[in-house]
Amino acid sequence: MVSRIEIIRDMLVPDHYDFENKKRSEIETLCRVTLELCLEKGTKTLSVNYKIDNTAKDHRMRLVIRTGVDTDSIITDIPFDILQHKDNA
Repeated sequence: MVSRIEIIRDMLVPDHYDFENKKRSEIETLCRVTLELCLEKGTKTLSVNYKIDNTAKDHRMRLVIRTGVDTDSIITDIPFDILQHKDNA
């Protein structure tokens, strides 16, 4: 048995960065974010899947989940790598 919830949010973000004027574009574009949380009976872990339809030309998105776990390091992923570094929060 699996309990599953899907949360969908549409976000308006700057369409691009205006490098000439060193500021974000005043034009906005819509990006849909889908977050799926799954909890399977008998497990102690929560499965988190997310999908971002990033339609902006050069906009970076990130997902931050506050877990309440007391730790001094963070594990993060970037294209083609997984990094662990000290938490500065």
